[in-house]
Parts: sequence; structure tokens; C-alpha cells
Amino acid sequence: MNVDPLDVSKLGDYTPTRVTALRHQVEILNRQLERMLENRLVQERMKQELSLASQVQGFLIPDQLPNTASLSMSAIYVPHHDVGGDYYDVVEMAPGKWLFCVADVAGKGVSAALLMAHLQASMRALARAYTDLNNLVRDINELLGHATRSERFVTLFLGTLDERSGELAYVCAGHIPAIRFGAGRHEYLDQGTTLLGMFQPLPFMELGRCVLEPGDVLMICTDGVVEAQGDRKEPFGLDRLLERMDETTDLSPDVLNSRLLDRLIAHRGGWNFADDLTLLTILYTGGSA
Repeated sequence: MNVDPLDVSKLGDYTPTRVTALRHQVEILNRQLERMLENRLVQERMKQELSLASQVQGFLIPDQLPNTASLSMSAIYVPHHDVGGDYYDVVEMAPGKWLFCVADVAGKGVSAALLMAHLQASMRALARAYTDLNNLVRDINELLGHATRSERFVTLFLGTLDERSGELAYVCAGHIPAIRFGAGRHEYLDQGTTLLGMFQPLPFMELGRCVLEPGDVLMICTDGVVEAQGDRKEPFGLDRLLERMDETTDLSPDVLNSRLLDRLIAHRGGWNFADDLTLLTILYTGGSA
């Protein structure tokens, strides 16, 4: 039977009212399909933008770390998402004098990564212009406060190391203390100030100092390391980080980091970390640069 699509009188039970209702339902389905397609396109764009952001962030992380006659360094950086809020960096301020830092930006994802990029740019711009860590940290705090309107914060461990003398100056700004290992002992480096970006000016500042001995190891990490939870919701903690370190300080930073990462994965039960994870390890062997 040939039916004129416009002649609804020959469609049996499909009265003009029902046809109108069906047309309305088709229009609704079409709009839903259009929204689904639009959402899919948005998701694809977001995926591409995150991939690009991850590549850009990769450029901000050092691809090489110092390895001289006096010291060697190694780092682990594992973002929780495609982009992360952790940051570490090493800058040669003058021949044989190094500035290094590990930082953790509050939050995760793109917003944390953007603030991380701002911190990296500020650090790199100011690093060689300062000889006083107190003033450097105060100015970074001011820049972060202006950038975030004091609504976000950063924890930071920042230090300078003279590889000729082993002299270390540092500021621990609301961050997990660095740990110094050597000669059967360990020491927490916890002097400094509060977290950065929230208070203008900083309420207090205490510069830490020590002299590294040949064979000393520094470990600086973010909370993604010590707060990584196992099956029983038990955090990895500083105690596990300290375990067997006295037996392994003669190993290279690469091996130390690799062994610690293996222990983290075993504790966590797999490579499914719930936060960004960063660890910077420095071995001071002494001698002239």
C-alpha cells in the first residue's frame, strides 16, 4: 500500500494528535542525541587539552639532575591524574652551589597544575637573583598570595647546597620535613615557616642550617609518599620510609628511590596511588667541585 507521508488520514490509529506527539518525541530524541554528541566532543577536547597540559608540565620537570664528583641526585614524580600539583626543581645558582626544592600545591588536577606552573616560573625567575633564602621565600609567598588571592596554598621545602663545603641552608614551609641520613643516624630538617600563599606577610621565619658529611643522604618527599594507604587504610608513614635506610646509604640515589618505590607499591597493593607522589634524593659524597 502506498501511503502519502503527509496524509495522516490513512495511517490507521495514528491520528493527527498522535502523530504530533510522535514528532515531538522525535524532536526530543534528536535534541538529546545532539547534546550527547556535543558532550562527547567536549570530552574529547578536554582529553586533548589534558594531554597537552601533561606534555607542557613534563617540560617543567627537570629531565636531568646533577651528577658531579661531590653529589648526585635522583627523583621520582608520579602525578595522580594526567597533570599534578607536585613540583620539584634543581637550579645551579653559581658554580658548585645548587638550589633545590620539592613542593605540593593544594588540590589536584588542572587548577593545581596551573598554580604549580606559576610557582615554577617564579622560582626560576628569582633563584639566581637571591643569596638569602629568607627573602626568596618571602617573595615567593607574596607572588603566590597575589596569584591566588590567598585562597590556595603551597607547601615547600627549599634548600641551597654548597657541594665544596657541604653547607646546607633550608626552609621548610609547612612541608613534610626532609630527612638526613648518615653514619647510623637520621635527622629531620623541619625549621622554616608556615605554608605559602595564605598569609601576608609570613608570621615567622626560621632558617635551618647544617653541614653534610660525605656519605650523607637527603630525602625530600610530598605527602603522597607518607600518606599512601595500604589495604587496612594504614599510611606508609615516615617510620617505613626510615626502615633499613641505615643499611642502604652507600647506594646510589637511583637505587634508593627504586627500592622505596617498590616498597610503596607493595604497601599500596599496586600502582594505584591516590595522590601525586614526588621524592627527591640527594647523595653528598664530598670533595671539591
